[in-house]
Amino acid sequence: MRFPAGDALLDDLVKVIQMERKCCAFLRFSLVVTPGEGPIWLELTGPEGTQELLTGILEISALTP
Repeated sequence: MRFPAGDALLDDLVKVIQMERKCCAFLRFSLVVTPGEGPIWLELTGPEGTQELLTGILEISALTP
């Protein structure tokens, strides 16, 4: 996932990763912060079925106000 540059957003992403590590021990997180005002990239990987799980979670999140 690609996010715009920003310290507050970066802090939020790190908090999400910290929380998810405790409940979803099967997920692998890669956080890439590009130089300057470049985007922040968050990559999530895991065993078979991870993509479907994350797609479902993200679709539900998009519907929540």
